[in-house]
Amino acid sequence: KEKKNKSMSGGEGGGGGGGFVGMLKSKPARKAAFVCVMLQALQQMCGINAIVYFTPTILREAGVSTLFSQVTSNGDAASMLSTVIAYTPKIPALLMAMKLMDELGRRELLTRGIPMMGASLFGLAMAFMMAEGSPLRGLLAVASVMTYGVVFVMSLGPIPSIISSEIFPAEHRAAGMSVSVSAQWAFNALVSTAFPILQHRLGTQAVLYLFTGVCVLAQLFTLAFVPETKGKTMEEMEELMS
Repeated sequence: KEKKNKSMSGGEGGGGGGGFVGMLKSKPARKAAFVCVMLQALQQMCGINAIVYFTPTILREAGVSTLFSQVTSNGDAASMLSTVIAYTPKIPALLMAMKLMDELGRRELLTRGIPMMGASLFGLAMAFMMAEGSPLRGLLAVASVMTYGVVFVMSLGPIPSIISSEIFPAEHRAAGMSVSVSAQWAFNALVSTAFPILQHRLGTQAVLYLFTGVCVLAQLFTLAFVPETKGKTMEEMEELMS
């Protein structure tokens, strides 16, 4: 009877029911929602979809055509070719992420990956400072986009959604996942819409510096608020978030 009453009341954290109202009444669910929404927001605000959607444009502006001058004189074709080269390693990286996720843990992958993402964005921004026509400029740009993409799919890409599926109390998981996914798509739309506007007003290099700054914030947030969920039961997670 005691277990039944506890279950009906929404668990130790309070909060009657598993809907959105119940989630807001539950302290563990509120804390979980805060962590998940912030992770999803930082994931998008680090510029991933802005980079992905506009990679050919960014690489063309960075002068990758000099790398493929013997293959094609068409700047658009060179930028598309360099985009394919930059993103091909993401496929094996994703497979590796599946293995490392359980070996190292979610939080550990975030704290290792986010600084590398920031360094890659900074390197991409630095490419715009190099002399135009220099092959090193295009090479640095492609290498930076490649590293950024590989590290993203091993850290800040899948982990926010994985943590969202693990961190919420069972009775609030459906509502919590809805909030988390909604935040991801909302910030995706915001950043993707804002990027070309900011790019026009501030320049590509300045926007890349902004994305680098977001990576710094994401690292600080992870260290301060994101718990390790690897190997923990639902009861342990609820106690941790209480």
